[in-house]
Amino acid sequence: MTSHTPPHSAPQPIDGRRARSQRGRLATLEAMIDLINEGHAPPTAQQVAQRAGISVATLFRYFETLEDLRQYATQQCLERFAHLFELPEISCGTTEEKITSLVASRLAQYQAIGPIARLIRWRAFDTPDVQTTLHQQRQNQTQQLAQHFAQELRSHSPDDQEDLLASLIALTSFEAWDQQSQDQQHSNKRIAASWQKTLTSLLSTV
Repeated sequence: MTSHTPPHSAPQPIDGRRARSQRGRLATLEAMIDLINEGHAPPTAQQVAQRAGISVATLFRYFETLEDLRQYATQQCLERFAHLFELPEISCGTTEEKITSLVASRLAQYQAIGPIARLIRWRAFDTPDVQTTLHQQRQNQTQQLAQHFAQELRSHSPDDQEDLLASLIALTSFEAWDQQSQDQQHSNKRIAASWQKTLTSLLSTV
């Protein structure tokens, strides 16, 4: 009885059309993100298509609507900068050191995500998913501050703790930074000095 060696499976051919589609879709997302970061918020379909080197018709083969593209681009951008949303060395050091690390972390985050953060807030008015994302981010930052300054907050009454935490959040929020940097044209160095001074005053034990 003759034994037969089973033939090796032939390599699966690469689906060139699918690969091109994936590359085109990624290029479209990157084009949207780049335009947002350059201050085109929100970019038009024509701007995105031109930057990506595709036609508008092709853009809408990759994404059903422009809002669909914005949603994917927003998510990808947030994932790209996810590390900036984490407060380093949380609750470590003296009050002064914790204030310094908080201010540096927040300013680095806002500087990096400024354009996309403005787009998120603009879209949050009529997009429930974006409202949820924004709410979750705010909740995360609230929890971070509560943990970061837990020792300082303990020296106050429960009601005062709640009010103080709300003040800390408002002072170091994206909206506060955006107003000072855009409307008042303050440099990050000036904003940092202002925040550090006010945070020190707020967190001083009565």
